[in-house]
Order: sequence, then structure tokens, then C-alpha cells
Amino acid sequence: MTKTIYIDKGKKKLNILVEDSLTCLIVGTGSGEKEITFELKKKGANLKVLGLFLLGNGEIKLRTIQKHLARNTVSDLKIKSVLFDQGKFDYLGRVNIFESGQQSNAYQQNDNLLLGDGEVETTPELEILADDVKCSHGSTTSQLNERDLFYLKTRGLDQNEAKKLFVQGFLATITDKIDNIKITKEIELCLKKLLKPKI
Repeated sequence: MTKTIYIDKGKKKLNILVEDSLTCLIVGTGSGEKEITFELKKKGANLKVLGLFLLGNGEIKLRTIQKHLARNTVSDLKIKSVLFDQGKFDYLGRVNIFESGQQSNAYQQNDNLLLGDGEVETTPELEILADDVKCSHGSTTSQLNERDLFYLKTRGLDQNEAKKLFVQGFLATITDKIDNIKITKEIELCLKKLLKPKI
């Protein structure tokens, strides 16, 4: 099952029960705030979270909580943001593995790309009460590499096309997994809009 959540629509706090297999897509192309708690309550429950955020100005504030309450549960969270202009991305990701969550596996990764004077604040938190688990997290924040842009321009691309290709490559690990045409088009239109004024 796949569930889509927009950062700027609906309730600010969501609680999602995961009893079987769930893929959750979190999308943001404008300012917004969400706190999403995922509860893996049934043995063998499997959660995949994909987050993709594009922002010019404004702020996105996201909190995710992965609660492993049953044995042999798996959660895999990957979030990417691209910030243009003065955009700000504030992310806190928490993993809770309870004593009842033995032999669980939790992963969390947040990667950010700055294309302006944006700001990223990312905070991973782990709370592990079980002793037979695998749990890891990572975070990166980088800027556009001018050498890479120059290389693409020597291959005949203009500045706008080169930036677009670079951003698409950065987002590919998320966008390649989206099978919703409407969301793919929204992301493409937002990217085009955010890149155009910069050239």
C-alpha cells in the first residue's frame, strides 16, 4: 500500500499505524509543517518513507517518529530537500525501538542540496530500549558544485539545463520510486518554476 502526504495540506499531526507493508511518500513544494508518527505494531511490519521537498523561500518544518513496538519490524526513511533562495528546511527524525521491538531494523537518511542562501537544520534522534536491533542514521548538506556545472555546460547545456540535470540526479533515488504521474508532474513544474528566475 502507498500513502501520499503533502506537507502543506491536512492536519499538522498524523499518527499512522503500520501492521503490514506501507510505503509513505511525503511531498513539499511550499511552506508547511507536519509531525508524523509511524507505529509498527505488528510482527514483521515493514515501512518505507520517501520524502521530497523543493522550496524557494519560506520554511518547511518536518518531524518524523518511527516507533518499533513489535519484533522483526523494518523502517527505511529517506528524505531529500532542495532549497533555493532563502528557503529553510528544519527536520527532526526520531527512531524509537521499544523493548518489545527485538530484532528490528531502522534506517534514516536526510540529504539536502542548497542552491541559494537557504538553511538546513537536521536532527537525528535514536532511543533504543532493545538489545538485538540494527539502527543507523545519516545526514548530508551540500551546495551545487561549480566544476560539475562547468563540465555540463562544456557538453552543450546552458546554465538552466545544467542545474536542472544536477537537481534531477540528486533527487533520482526518490523520484525513480514514485509511480504517481500527478506527483511527478507537480515536482517537474515546481522545479521548472524555481530554476527559471535564477537564470
